[in-house]
Amino acid sequence: MYLAMLALVLCSVTKTTGVPALSWPALTMQECVRLFPRADTFQPLAIRENRYVWKVWHLGLDDDLDEFLGNLVLGRVEADTEAIETLVGIDRAGSITKVDVRGPAAISEEFLAQFEGKSALSSFSIARTPEDLLFVPAKIKAMAGRLEISEKIASEVLESLKASRALAKK
Repeated sequence: MYLAMLALVLCSVTKTTGVPALSWPALTMQECVRLFPRADTFQPLAIRENRYVWKVWHLGLDDDLDEFLGNLVLGRVEADTEAIETLVGIDRAGSITKVDVRGPAAISEEFLAQFEGKSALSSFSIARTPEDLLFVPAKIKAMAGRLEISEKIASEVLESLKASRALAKK
């Protein structure tokens, strides 16, 4: 019985996304909840330009109305001989809920928090001088001594946002 249910799920994921479910990277519920605190479940949506996109849902158990919370996009950045995966939560309105990372590099929570609430209309430029932080819209403050990785993460977050927006227009 269990194997039949598993086969049905794998077939439906393959049919929905065109990609076998077993080829998708692992995503845990804990990771999903960090980006969408009300999340109950997620499902693969698409692969767009080497980024994996999942739909995230809150299940309405009381009223039987499920609520689509947004998309979770997994991307990849390579810098300083390290591979870092970015997890970007994007709500229904197209704003970033949170950015998280996987990988061996220590990435500052303060740096990642700067992306929260940004949309496609926001600036994703990294400040190069202290004066850059005084202008509106403010640029993103790089991690101390880590300009290259800061720029690459900011670029990947923007590309993840674009991938989610493109899927929303379909």
